[in-house]
Parts: sequence; structure tokens; C-alpha cells
Amino acid sequence: MLSGTIYSNIDGNVVEASLDAYSFNTGQVFSAQTESGVFSISLPESQYAIAVNAGGHQERLIEVYIHSGETVDTLVYLDEQYSNTFYGTVSNSEESIEGAIVSAHLLTDSGDLEISTISGNDGAYQLTVPDGNFNLSVSMTGYQISWVNDVSIENGDLEINFTLNNIESFDGALMGSVHFFGNLSGSATINIFNDNYFAETVTAENGTFYVNLINGTYTIFASSNGYASITIPDAFTIQDDVVTYDIHFSQPGFVEPPVISSLIDIPNDQVENLIWHGYQEMLKI
Repeated sequence: MLSGTIYSNIDGNVVEASLDAYSFNTGQVFSAQTESGVFSISLPESQYAIAVNAGGHQERLIEVYIHSGETVDTLVYLDEQYSNTFYGTVSNSEESIEGAIVSAHLLTDSGDLEISTISGNDGAYQLTVPDGNFNLSVSMTGYQISWVNDVSIENGDLEINFTLNNIESFDGALMGSVHFFGNLSGSATINIFNDNYFAETVTAENGTFYVNLINGTYTIFASSNGYASITIPDAFTIQDDVVTYDIHFSQPGFVEPPVISSLIDIPNDQVENLIWHGYQEMLKI
């Protein structure tokens, strides 16, 4: 189950909103309405993208994994609605694509503003954005990322359609395990991406994961309920090989076991000297 409260960043009050939870596992969509800003929605176990909408506010997109029998409680803050809209469709050479992540990137004085949404079952998307000059991208596991750069929008709407190219063969892969140091355990969602490719996976029951990739250097973003998310920029490089990379989640107050970082072979004569020195020190006691 997913529950929580919706707040407005305009005045700080709770707001009435609608929620649509898209399951990455099954493609099902579950909807709910808030009551006095509070919501509760029963969801089967899956990885979800949650779209939160309220009148006069910008849509907010969050991702969460719901375990069977578990309740995840969250707070969602919505910004004031912007005045411009990018809209269009996402497809491949044969059909529309549902569940693709469409993002608009704007470089501001305070950093990079990224606004995202997910294409619907007809491949359609809609992004409401402020005035500015944007780079737009569409990503989905199994397809190359499609970019449309340097798009200016002001006081209006603009149609941009995307056609994604399927990756016919992969160059390598990332494999590894997720370790939890705390009083919570479960699965983790692993996002692996660069400017050319994006892949998302959920760990197996034993904590392992395996993701096919094309050549390139990748950033890792990992999240798990009850733990702070982890971002590792330029974590590894695929060059026609399979790379092993383990991820560790830690809760405050829990200490990870020591990790052996170097094993050095000591010649036998040095070992004998160490033993003799230790014996001499014992005789002094």
C-alpha cells in the first residue's frame, strides 16, 4: 500500500490531487483521489511511477517499489503550474510506446531543472514547463535515448514527436549484488544511464542484478525503501565486457564489515622475522 499527504509549495497547504500509479512490471495503471490532501492506495507488489496532479500545480512524478504486505508513507510537494506545454507521441518504427520517460532539461542559475513524465498507452505525453531553452530526451530500457536539443518555448505549446531506435545487440553487461546494513531488507531499483542509453532493473530475491548494456561510461542511481538513495557518477565503463559492481545501503548507526582492499604476498623469510620478533616481544613481558 502507498499512502501520504500532498502539499502545495505555493502556500504550504494540503491540496486535493489525483494519483496515477503505473506498474513497470505489468503495465497496469491504478488511480486514486486525495481526501483533504491525504491518500491511500492499495497496490500489488511492483516498481511504480506515480504521477501526482492538482489544479494550478505542476505534475510531480515519483518512483517507488511496493513490497507485498508493506505500507510506504510519503510526502509530496507540488510546484505552481507553468505556462508552456511540450506535447507529442513516442513510438518506434512500428507502434506507439507506453511507459517511456520523457524529460525536459533546463539549465538555470540554481542548477539543472529536469521535468519528467511517462508516455501513455497511446504513446502520448505532455510536459508543462516554464519559459526557457530546453533539451528534451526520451528513454526506455531496450532503446537508445532520443534527444532534441536547444528548443525554445515561451507563452505557448509546442509539438515534438519522438521515434526510438531499438538496440538489436548489446556490447556487454553490468552484474552485481546489493547489500543492506540496517534493520530493513528487500529489493532495490537500479537505474544505469548516460547520454546514450538508460536501463532500469529490480534486484532478484537474492539481491543480485544483471543488466545488458552498450559500450560507454555509466552513472548508477540506486534506491530502496527505508534507505537513502545512492548516486554514483561515472561509476564504471563497458567496453565489450561484463563488469561486476556491488552496491551497499547503510542506515545511520549501522557499521559495515571491513572490506579487504589489498592482499600482499609476504616472502617466507619476512614471515619468519615477524614470528621471531613477536616471540622476542613476548619474552619481555
